[in-house]
Amino acid sequence: MKTLKMFKRGIPRIYLFIALVGVPLYVTLLFFVTSPSPFNQWSIVLATVTAIMLAGQYVVISNHSFAYALYYVSCVVTITVASFFWFNRNAPYLDLYVLTLTSLVLVITVLHIKSRKTLRVFPMFQVFSLFLFGLLVLLGAGLTSYSASLMFALTLLLFIFVAIQNLNMAYRNKVLNKALNVGNTEDLVGRCRDRLLDKFKNAKSDVELIIHYFGSSLDRFVEGDFSASFLDAYKIVFDEEGKAFKNVYVLPDAKGSTRASSYSKTRAILTHAKGRDANLPEIKRTKKKLFDETINLLKIVNFEFIEASLQ
Repeated sequence: MKTLKMFKRGIPRIYLFIALVGVPLYVTLLFFVTSPSPFNQWSIVLATVTAIMLAGQYVVISNHSFAYALYYVSCVVTITVASFFWFNRNAPYLDLYVLTLTSLVLVITVLHIKSRKTLRVFPMFQVFSLFLFGLLVLLGAGLTSYSASLMFALTLLLFIFVAIQNLNMAYRNKVLNKALNVGNTEDLVGRCRDRLLDKFKNAKSDVELIIHYFGSSLDRFVEGDFSASFLDAYKIVFDEEGKAFKNVYVLPDAKGSTRASSYSKTRAILTHAKGRDANLPEIKRTKKKLFDETINLLKIVNFEFIEASLQ
């Protein structure tokens, strides 16, 4: 069981190593072997661009903050390169290419900014991004036997749609890392579990449940399911008047304080926000501020509950 958990923790590190070390090294060697003049400036530029595109697609699977910027750059560069090849073969007009490219980048940026605090993401989007990336480059460069314009356009639109979802997740990962003062939330959950189990040996079931709720809350926040994320975090610190995990720790102001009452009110609203009631003005207002409120609640869980219990 311990070996399995160590393996699961190691998977993001494997992807990170592939993205930051394996991909650049492989691309450099590939161009060195295949190019007749590997030290030519265009060969160097093409190798660098290829490494950036691939690295960004791989690194988004990790939970590190820098994945956000690298993935954004990767997507922009991928669209730039694929569109350039396609326009060069089908519509060699520089002004049309620049106008189209600018419009696509603006669409991605604006839709991402508008949806990063609201839109929920479907599972496996990181894998879809890598697949569509490869298909888009192949179609754009005309390296496939079937390179119709319609196929290229559909792949481009799908890639943009998936890119926005992944940018949203990467942004939320970045925000969480900054709020919790960590480099990676997965590492944080693992460290918290080990430290809590080491100190509270007689409350193993409580510790495992705390870690389950904490990890679930972080994952659901990244996915954009803020209601579920809030409710999972609430169960740790304020459920049963703060005594749900009294064998581990109880917040000093878990009962009766203004802060506790505010979170309890939000929890009550979310619990009953079903069916027709979901469109009530109060529920809409609550969900609108849920992004920031969930972050604040997770900070309480991490710093005022887990860290305080380990003192």
